[in-house]
Amino acid sequence: MSSATFTEIELDAFQEVGNIGSGNAATSLSQLLNCPVGLEVSKVTILPMQNLAQNMGFVESETLSLTNMLTGDLNGFFWFLVKKSDLKVFYELLLGTPDADDPSVVQEIGNIVGGNYLRALSEMLGVTINLEPPQFTSPIDSFLNQQKQVELKLGGILLVHNKLTIEDKTMDLCVSTVLEEDSLKEVLKRLGL
Repeated sequence: MSSATFTEIELDAFQEVGNIGSGNAATSLSQLLNCPVGLEVSKVTILPMQNLAQNMGFVESETLSLTNMLTGDLNGFFWFLVKKSDLKVFYELLLGTPDADDPSVVQEIGNIVGGNYLRALSEMLGVTINLEPPQFTSPIDSFLNQQKQVELKLGGILLVHNKLTIEDKTMDLCVSTVLEEDSLKEVLKRLGL
């Protein structure tokens, strides 16, 4: 599969799945944080795996990366990237101080966002997707190099970029369901594309 085989309609379909997942995740985060939360898809892109974090505008030392391996009808992994500085908002709302450093908070946020995205995808496609517990993955490029089986033939990863707004603060998140090639083909087939 090459980038040329992704039509605008196909990319729009992936964005629509992202929009549904974002809406569900925003509702869950709002309940957890007890304040209004906005989460919207800003763009869907394909980037090469090499130096991926840097190409996305994330500096490795300033970023937390979590992944949940996926099994079931679709195989691959769910990937969640957030800047460490943006986590201060979550820490203050959940723990009362922006200076906390609690990995379980990041894992919980990743679980909420990932679970809602995958629930939207599984309901839309009528498939079963099992989400394994999240793991911190650093360095990012080393992790991705171990996951060559999920790399698309175009040599890149389909990424969903999100804008998260909590009260008056906006932050960038990158969330993506990175699928093995056969699973990606199955998704496109079930979407009628």
